[in-house]
Amino acid sequence: LADQRAIAAAAEDELLAALLVADPQAASNALLEVRPGVGGDEAALFADELFTMYQRMAERRPGWRWETLAHRGKDGGGLREGVALV
Repeated sequence: LADQRAIAAAAEDELLAALLVADPQAASNALLEVRPGVGGDEAALFADELFTMYQRMAERRPGWRWETLAHRGKDGGGLREGVALV
């Protein structure tokens, strides 16, 4: 029974490897743009929190780098535009 389970697990791994196509762009950088939508100050504050959240996530991931390309704040707090290379 243990041999059959090992054979089934190996077959399942082989099937998954065959079904999942490797993405050649998976190791490439991504350009992230965050801008507030309709909503005024609340949207700008949320956009700023979102940009910061993505920055912290990228900084904690091994092998990921974060480079801020543009960060324009808004008077009274919030984000008008945030662009980063991840």
